[in-house]
Amino acid sequence: MMPATFSKSTKMSEILTDENGKTYKICPECRERFHRRKGILDKQFTCSINCGIIRGKRNGAGKKGDGPFSKICSECGARFYRSKYVIDRQFTCSNECGFDRKKRINAVPRVEVKCKDKKCNNEFQVYLASTERGIVKVYCSEECRYKNIEKGEIRECLHPKCYEIFYAPLSRTKKGQAKYCSIECHCKDQIDINRETRKHGMVSMYWQGCRCAVCKGAYSKYLRQKREGMYQNRKFDTFNVPTNSKICVCQYSKCDIEFVETKARIENGWGRFCTKQHHGKFLADQARKSREHGTEPMYNHGCRCEACRDAKSKYRNQRQQIQKTKGPFRLCLYSECNNKFVADPSEIKRGWGLYCKHECSAKARSEQAHKARKHGTIAMYSHGGCRCATCKKAQSEYQRRRYRQKRRLNNVNV
Repeated sequence: MMPATFSKSTKMSEILTDENGKTYKICPECRERFHRRKGILDKQFTCSINCGIIRGKRNGAGKKGDGPFSKICSECGARFYRSKYVIDRQFTCSNECGFDRKKRINAVPRVEVKCKDKKCNNEFQVYLASTERGIVKVYCSEECRYKNIEKGEIRECLHPKCYEIFYAPLSRTKKGQAKYCSIECHCKDQIDINRETRKHGMVSMYWQGCRCAVCKGAYSKYLRQKREGMYQNRKFDTFNVPTNSKICVCQYSKCDIEFVETKARIENGWGRFCTKQHHGKFLADQARKSREHGTEPMYNHGCRCEACRDAKSKYRNQRQQIQKTKGPFRLCLYSECNNKFVADPSEIKRGWGLYCKHECSAKARSEQAHKARKHGTIAMYSHGGCRCATCKKAQSEYQRRRYRQKRRLNNVNV
């Protein structure tokens, strides 16, 4: 914007008119011209928010290092700046907007209500809209409300790990409620109680982590009852224990849970642990016990003593001797790899053992597939990206063939 030309006698708050007849003002901070509507121009003194903040600082807003504070007028929508102690009590930018706000508030219909305090029967006004919604002030003041607070008793939370003391009103203590200080303590205590009453053949035991045959049966029964149309008949009863089962104890040292397992699984050597996690922990403990100085597992665990180093070297020599006796050395058939490797004789008989790694075999196959791509094939259409007439024809024939196969399968199933 071009800076305005004005004389020294021109006041910054005056409303001026330009050549086209539009009203404008001159910003007292940056001395630039700004145009607004006549209703807003009466209440606005600066061209932008930045200039308004500077003006607020200059006029005393934000003393004691608090900075300028602003609000939006509830009537005209204009932003105004005041000090920290004034802006909390002010809702409008000027006296005119303040009068408009009072008129609007007084025009809202109200109802007279009596205070519920027996000693105080003062009548006070409440908005009609709040009474219709069910939100009604019961007491005329906070003094009356504090006088009539419901009587109760001080209790200690029933959760064993919580020692907080709280205030319980009589209306809740008569109903047998208010035993815990918060909802969290109530939920935690209920979970602990349910954990003690969990049995095999219940859904809660399945959720805890047990995957025995009885708990799986209870969970499948729960899922069947949970389907549509069966919500009313849902029951969390136990699942019947089958006759060909046995109660076992988990063999993990830190677990004493009893679970039900079928006899067939026990005869096969399974069903010794309640969960897969405990089975893994049991194997880890056994491996930890087998770690002794002078063994290869102890070297892998991190020990570098002379005995462990000798054990590791013996293990490597044994592995090398085994690899030498496996079969003859071969060259990798991949064009970019010429590594020598020992092939297993059983793999050579089957026609395998041509590549040193899986990566080399995958790369060799991709090269062969790339060479086999010709015009008029599906590979050229899908992988090569060719869209010539012959490749399109091959793709359409392939789709027709697939569609006929699906039709035949559907007819057979019917």
